[in-house]
Amino acid sequence: MAGDYAQSEKLYSKIIEAHGDEPTAWFRIGLIQQRRESFKAALTAYDNALACGVDPHSEQQQQVLAKARYNRALLLLQGAARDLNNISPGILDPELDQVRESLSRQVNGVLEIADAAVIQSPRSAITRKSSAKGYVYEEKRVTVTVEPIEEATP
Repeated sequence: MAGDYAQSEKLYSKIIEAHGDEPTAWFRIGLIQQRRESFKAALTAYDNALACGVDPHSEQQQQVLAKARYNRALLLLQGAARDLNNISPGILDPELDQVRESLSRQVNGVLEIADAAVIQSPRSAITRKSSAKGYVYEEKRVTVTVEPIEEATP
């Protein structure tokens, strides 16, 4: 998926056509749409991922849904920041304008935190990290870590 978004999106769409709702395919379509800056389409793809029937015992599916929720939340926060910043000071009643200004600072602060976050998982061959926009992506790593297998207690 390294840059050929149209081809990747076509392949993920074929997976959905062949296998029904597939949360990972919808998540990856959402990522493609984000990278294209098609934010409404990205939100729709993430909503579709979240609407899929998933196995509650599948850690992989739960991680995909968590990433879809995370990216969706960031898109909504960015939209809120744009909306709040696009209201000219003085247009609203003074009290409401103060609330708008406070909300704008808080939302922008949250987005700055997301932009600076780096999340890594040492248990897998995948590194989760945020991009310049704070979205969660996946990068394949060549290294593999091995952990001891623990016996499950009854």
